[in-house]
Amino acid sequence: MAAMTDDDTSHFLVYRVLGVGHEEGRLIDQYQNKGRFLYKYAGALLEESAKLCLQERFPDAKSLRLPNSLGKSPKNSRSIALSRMMRSRSSGETRPPTETTS
Repeated sequence: MAAMTDDDTSHFLVYRVLGVGHEEGRLIDQYQNKGRFLYKYAGALLEESAKLCLQERFPDAKSLRLPNSLGKSPKNSRSIALSRMMRSRSSGETRPPTETTS
């Protein structure tokens, strides 16, 4: 959090217009930065943990890049074809599904 002392604080003018004091604005920024950091790394940790669990059960499993067909952002999304794996598992198959191009 020490690195935040060098951050641009020009947005504090907006805080002031909205009636937010300097100390409260500083705390808002601090909590936002902590939250962004925690969610970024917590998300990455959960993603890696899920991959390891799935690869333990399905040794040939891998991540796939799927094009986003619903909008422009994000352009590509990473995903493990979990629902297809679960369908395969419930039907008695023990191997992970193969990658598709559609």
